[in-house]
Amino acid sequence: MEKLYFVLLGALLGVAGTLGAWHLQRMYRRREFTRSLRVELSGLQFKLGCASLVARIESDTLTREFLEWFTPIRKATPGAHNAPELEKYAAGFEILDDEKLRVFTLAGR
Repeated sequence: MEKLYFVLLGALLGVAGTLGAWHLQRMYRRREFTRSLRVELSGLQFKLGCASLVARIESDTLTREFLEWFTPIRKATPGAHNAPELEKYAAGFEILDDEKLRVFTLAGR
C-alpha cells in the first residue's frame, strides 16, 4: 500500500512539473512576442511619421505643431539613425523659428 502512495505521488509530481514547465514557456513566449511587437510598432510609427513629414512638405502644410509631434518619435526610434538624410532634413526644419517656417510653407504655394 505504501508503494502505491509513492507511485501516485510520483505521477502527481510529474504532471505538476509538466504543467509548470508549460506555463513558464508560455509566459516567456508571450513576453518575447510583446517585446517584438513593440519594436515593430515603433518602426511603423517612425515610417508613418516620415511619410507624414514628406506629405506635409509636399502639400505645404508643415506646421510647428507637427514638428513637435514628430521630433520625439524621430529621436526615440532606434533605427532612425539608418536614415541620415531624413535626420538632417527634419533637424533643419526643427531649428527654424515660427516665422521662417511659415515663410517656407507659404513659399511653396
